[in-house]
Amino acid sequence: MRIIILLIFAVLFSSELNAEETIVVKCDIKKCNKKFPLTATRYYKANPKNNLPALIWLPGGPGIGSSIDYQSITSLENKIDIIIMASPYKIDGKNHRGDVPQAYSKDLTTRTKTIVEFYKKKLNKPIWIGGHSNGGPRVVEFLTADKDNTKTVQGIIMAATHVGPPGDPKIRIKLLKKYNLPTLVIFHERDFCNNTQPSTQKYLFKSLEKRNENITQLIGLSQGVEVKIRSCDSGHHMFASNRDEAADQILKFITKHSK
Repeated sequence: MRIIILLIFAVLFSSELNAEETIVVKCDIKKCNKKFPLTATRYYKANPKNNLPALIWLPGGPGIGSSIDYQSITSLENKIDIIIMASPYKIDGKNHRGDVPQAYSKDLTTRTKTIVEFYKKKLNKPIWIGGHSNGGPRVVEFLTADKDNTKTVQGIIMAATHVGPPGDPKIRIKLLKKYNLPTLVIFHERDFCNNTQPSTQKYLFKSLEKRNENITQLIGLSQGVEVKIRSCDSGHHMFASNRDEAADQILKFITKHSK
């Protein structure tokens, strides 16, 4: 009996290990910065019966983390294959203000392309790409850096995207020109982080809608207990108390618009 229990425990423990895996990918092509030859990713495998595409996620803030914990998509774990891509260097501006020029670097956009191609081959399934806050500019620049990059993904998720302070066009996010991909812009109605406020998310939506030949959807969330918090590290900016609501909306959009 003891042996059977140990075997069951071993199988369960093994399954848990296989559900989360750190994978390092080489970035050794021309535009990659030779100082950073590797890109760290964390792969969270969904239920094997899941037939949805995989989601590559570009985190906010400095962009260097690869854990799904405490992220805006935490509640998506196990529901869809998720790959968190870490930047090898910090990309955020001082005190979360101003633009994020590193997000537009040739190195980072090329590095993102290597991750998309690696996981398309590894998983043999379509890829969606999404980003939160400072991850949003990374998504946009990846898609604009090479016209063929839009053909490598099936859709886009833009969550609480770093656009810039309301009424200051000097540091507005760079935008895609013409493209054809299902695009979700999702935010919280009480996000008061300086660069991601509701008015800027609506600006982003209208700008993308004009350029997108596919569906562009805007979703403003309202659940959660926080009040007017200006933090860019917690609160409504991170969907801290309504991550299930955020996950449900993102999953519905991906499911509906996947081929």
